[in-house]
Amino acid sequence: MRINAIGFNGKTIGLPLNFEVINFSSKLKSSKNSQVKEISSAASNAVKNSIFPSISTNGVKQFQSVDEINTILGKEYGINSTLTNFDAAKLFLESVEDFVNMNEKDMFKGLKLSDGKGTNANFYDIIANPYEQGFEIEFSDKPKKKSLVRKANLDFINGNTSSDNPKYMFYMLLGRYLYFKQNSEKDMYSSVKDFVPPHVFLRIGSNAGEDCSSYIANYIATKMCNVSTTKIMDDVYEMLEGPVLNLPKNSELKSIKGIQHSFKSTKEAHDYLKKYKIQAVFPTVAIANLAVGAIEDYIKVNNNKKMFQGLQIVYDTTLNCWLGGTLPTLKKGIISFNTAATDWKNADVSAQRSYDNNFHSSNNPKKTFYHELAHWLHYKNNPENYIFLNSISKNMSKIPLEDSSEVPSIYNLRKKLAKVSNYGATNPHEFVAEYVTARMNGQAYPEHINNLFKMFYNGLVNEVDSNGKKTVKFANGKVPLKFPPVQ
Repeated sequence: MRINAIGFNGKTIGLPLNFEVINFSSKLKSSKNSQVKEISSAASNAVKNSIFPSISTNGVKQFQSVDEINTILGKEYGINSTLTNFDAAKLFLESVEDFVNMNEKDMFKGLKLSDGKGTNANFYDIIANPYEQGFEIEFSDKPKKKSLVRKANLDFINGNTSSDNPKYMFYMLLGRYLYFKQNSEKDMYSSVKDFVPPHVFLRIGSNAGEDCSSYIANYIATKMCNVSTTKIMDDVYEMLEGPVLNLPKNSELKSIKGIQHSFKSTKEAHDYLKKYKIQAVFPTVAIANLAVGAIEDYIKVNNNKKMFQGLQIVYDTTLNCWLGGTLPTLKKGIISFNTAATDWKNADVSAQRSYDNNFHSSNNPKKTFYHELAHWLHYKNNPENYIFLNSISKNMSKIPLEDSSEVPSIYNLRKKLAKVSNYGATNPHEFVAEYVTARMNGQAYPEHINNLFKMFYNGLVNEVDSNGKKTVKFANGKVPLKFPPVQ
């Protein structure tokens, strides 16, 4: 058996691990944009598996025909349905009852559901003037349950939505109906991008950025699927005057304390780290406590006292950020930081604020140190892979998030990376660091996001058997990572 390290430069690359593997094509071209496009393609073909929460309150009900479902929609909820697609009608009924169980029975009274007339997309469309003719949803009679499930899955993986729940699109349509009932057409179709930054709606899904009604509809669907929202997402919903509804509550993101230190002096912290063969210069005790705690959290969960051997932590007042790990310094084993960039004594407050604003992936006071240490580990794990990603990361960083849609290859990748955080959508390097930061706080992600991390952190290897058959697998890096249990 022959193993060739190929990074992302193989003729056929897929994502294994006992799941369905879908290959993507051709060797990378020399241009940086084509590299981004190939990585985006790999992201699209990630494993179609999810651990995001889904709810199904009425899935156990048995119906004999679509007519029976239409009758219930009419008699119980005042919805005029002439749908002929059994699976669509059943999911609509379940979605309606999910809303009604938390709100009012007649909240959808007057809604019309019908089959498409051959001029619409394969799945659904909204037609008619809601102010003169009433509100109507056209739904194609073609897709079956398997198609609906696959569409929900693909929309989620491609970063268009926030959940792979098959009822997501039905929640979204019903949410849009509720918004339509209370707003003018001008308000509904105003561009949300004019006053809402992309990192807000991309966390929900790119579909939320089309117009105001799209943001409201996708926000409601996100909540109905039990996917947590952040404060800034909630604030935008209120700003756009979304319908007043009872929706599932967010589960509180708790910060894992991990190992805590209370050094009496910075010298004590410097001497303490020598046992791990780490050289450090901490200008304040507050920084020393957080940094050493983060280092030992990594060491404890990975049971590896040597994982940061050779690390140097230095103080650099020229930095305009909290911490920095550039390629030249990482090659020397160095990460730098500037104490003036934040209030380290109140790190818990600043961490919560950046999480609430979608900027960072965790509200843990140690998040900054988890993040920069992750860069150091990323380089040490597979230097060749890190350097390969560096040119792509530089290229992506030149294009601000708000301009991403002008470059489809970058936008398609960022839609996926944004599920971790705004900063994680900057480029693959920051995605890895933000992902690791969240996982060190006990946070969970769906399998396709986990595999994106493995692809960027480890790189890929091309395994060739004696018959010449190639199998692409995640590489085994020098510093494999483990994370705390999901909270």
